[in-house]
Amino acid sequence: MTETMKAAQFSPGGPELLGIGTVPIPTLREKEILIKVYATAINRADTLQRKGLYPPPSGESDILGLEASGTVHELGPGCQSSWKVGDRVMTLLSGGGNGEYVACREELLMPVPDGLNFVEAAAIPEVWLTAYQLLHFVGKVQNNDTVLVHAGASGVGTAATQLCGLVNAKVIVTAGSEEKIKLAKSLGASHGINYKEEDFSSKVQEYTEGGGSVNGDILSKLLRKRASIMGTTLRARPITYKDSLVQAFIKDVLPHFKTKRLKPIIDTVLPLDEIRKAHEIMESNKNAGKIVLKAEIIVWNFEERKQHARLVLHSAKIQDLAFSPNEKYLVSLSGEEEGSIVVWDLKTHQPIAGRRATEGSAIANCLVYSSLDYNVFVTGGGDTLRVWELDVANRKITPTDVMLGQIKRNVKSIQMAIKNGKPIFYCGTTTGDIMVIDITDKVLQYIGPKENTFQLGVVTLSSYGSEEVLVGSGSGELALMQYTTGGDRGSHSSSFEKKCLLFPLLQYIIIINSLFQFYVGTSKSQIFKFKSDESANVNVPEGVELLRACHTKEIKSIDVPFGTSELLVTAQSEEIRIWSIKNKRELKNQLVPRMTCNSVAITRDEKMIISAWSDGSIRLYDFDIQNKNEKSGLVEKFSHKVHSKSVSALAVMSDGKRAVSGSDDGEVHIWEVISDIDAGDNEIISFKRLGTMTGDENRVEDLKISFNDEECVSLSAKGTCIIWDLVTHKRKRTILTNTEVNAVCYGGDNDRQIITGGTNGKLQYWNIENGTLIREVLISGGSINAIDMTSTKKYVITGGEDKVLKVLDYAGGHTLFTGIGHSAPIMKVKIYEKDSSIVSVDSEGAILIWKFPLLS
Repeated sequence: MTETMKAAQFSPGGPELLGIGTVPIPTLREKEILIKVYATAINRADTLQRKGLYPPPSGESDILGLEASGTVHELGPGCQSSWKVGDRVMTLLSGGGNGEYVACREELLMPVPDGLNFVEAAAIPEVWLTAYQLLHFVGKVQNNDTVLVHAGASGVGTAATQLCGLVNAKVIVTAGSEEKIKLAKSLGASHGINYKEEDFSSKVQEYTEGGGSVNGDILSKLLRKRASIMGTTLRARPITYKDSLVQAFIKDVLPHFKTKRLKPIIDTVLPLDEIRKAHEIMESNKNAGKIVLKAEIIVWNFEERKQHARLVLHSAKIQDLAFSPNEKYLVSLSGEEEGSIVVWDLKTHQPIAGRRATEGSAIANCLVYSSLDYNVFVTGGGDTLRVWELDVANRKITPTDVMLGQIKRNVKSIQMAIKNGKPIFYCGTTTGDIMVIDITDKVLQYIGPKENTFQLGVVTLSSYGSEEVLVGSGSGELALMQYTTGGDRGSHSSSFEKKCLLFPLLQYIIIINSLFQFYVGTSKSQIFKFKSDESANVNVPEGVELLRACHTKEIKSIDVPFGTSELLVTAQSEEIRIWSIKNKRELKNQLVPRMTCNSVAITRDEKMIISAWSDGSIRLYDFDIQNKNEKSGLVEKFSHKVHSKSVSALAVMSDGKRAVSGSDDGEVHIWEVISDIDAGDNEIISFKRLGTMTGDENRVEDLKISFNDEECVSLSAKGTCIIWDLVTHKRKRTILTNTEVNAVCYGGDNDRQIITGGTNGKLQYWNIENGTLIREVLISGGSINAIDMTSTKKYVITGGEDKVLKVLDYAGGHTLFTGIGHSAPIMKVKIYEKDSSIVSVDSEGAILIWKFPLLS
């Protein structure tokens, strides 16, 4: 399981300071359960917390979100309830719901009522429990009571109106429009008052025949008469109180959702990435009912490289997608938590039909569209294999189960093909064999191979000509199989024959025109092109070409040569890679197993790459630009253990001979690279330590050297910036920031300032001479992870959790340009001044190159 998740991040203020960032998945405490969130809702309290007016209770998550629905993912220590992994649940929270995972107390979990999806369930916990608490725990509403509900079309208002109906209480609501009043009356309200046009006090008097509400400056008089005002909060209540409230709600209220007597009212459903828009809708007071965040489908126009449509309907993750041959329809299959299948009209962007994908306990996990019939598609999974027919005119889809006899299989992949002029489809299974199905008769024709099945199952299939199918296994085997038939259907003369073993790496297979070539994508993010002759013979490795490669994990460091804009050096985990920017291809890579490269730097003379590693070593590699097109690995020139702990940061001086390194224990060392020639004219490289400087014992996160090589700044994990004198090897100044800082950079005239960026989303300008904060500029709703600056000190480049590249005017602090393209938090940025461009990298391993017009 990954250690991070996407969740709402904000700085106090307006919706523009709200976004989605990457944060650690919650660590479970005693009696807590981890929920995989499939839908979460927005409440008025979330907007107040975003403004800094309603902080969470002490010790609770500061992520927004007071309610969520999903499935049980993990049980924490000490859990004694009957909940188990996979259960569909909804929960009341003190915070944390607006993310992909949330930890909650086991006592506050409730089952999702039968007949409700995750979106509907997410709209229940906070508002319905609030209304139930006020009406029954505090107000003790009874038959024939009259209840005045303000904001009758809000989440709490719509819930309160329906709950009053359970005890036959009379409800009067106030709302700001006739449409909202109409909604409230449809839920059981007897009267509605438009507070924008009518005086609600006189109207209540009228509707209650003089026995209703009074208003005015009479509060103190009423209190002197020992009148009582009842109010309640829920978020900060003790767990014992919430437990009793939840258990009573489960017993008294939850059954009425199953019978449809009660229903959550939902105004808007948006993807989690549009949480800013959700807050804007909430604060506009235009919504009638709840605003819910959930999963979505994005359809892209590949030719124009832009979005075609955003389809929001499923209330769980999207498991698989398939286009019809004419590209008029899209079929979407959601995961086992919801298990539904929907057919979309790609012209109107609306669903045509949908229903449950399976019956009983069967789970569908893959689908494929017929290559001949626009109205037929197939789904498969655990104990299920179905052929579906679409009836557009009547807006319905009808499944037929394939007849498999006594055979039971878990289908992982499906591929359509034509055999002897008739449509068939292949099904790859977890047991390593392949089923052949007649799509017309919906009957199993054959299953094989009988021996030497594929280890770890068949994970991908692709038809190859009229009789062959490409098969990829979970163990990494790629094979070309030939399916032959003879005699009657299913006779012993049908068989699968493995024609040749092609390549021991794969993840996906795509066929190009059946012109004897195909592409293979691997789990290492590589794309290979295979070529064969007309007899489908593939020569390895002559017939295989590596087309693309990329990082698969967070890129920890980048650097560019001083004198050329053609190359880029990156570091990820165990690897260093050199890239051709012009050709967008990897040229060389170096792997050091079981180590992590934390930083790389190219010397000014472009002769060496100096790298910092987790074993405390610095490794030097030859950087021969003349041989940049060679695909061989890097030549290691020298390796030396220079720190007792991991070398976490590195910077190289302009002479190319001296370097500064920082470690996990806060030490900063200065080194000189010494080159000599032995008797055999061989170059001998060694390191000489020039000085050791001790910081604050916290990991050095970043190092930057001033323009004249006379000082450097080190940044610790706790936000401490230390200015070091590289001549005397002594500390010159310590600057204590007021937040956790991730990046630092020199700025101002003669590098007499530094700028820092950290978790509060602010750029902070500091005076080196006296250590004071000059100013700070809020530029992001999430953490700033990376900073770089032009040599003129005129422009600043930043990137961070909001995934947006920003170009700012250094003097004014104004954002001049933004670049949107990353799908994960930006971790490093670097300016190519020679080519007027910027390179940015992210936590998923993507590398993006941007044009920088101000330098053109």
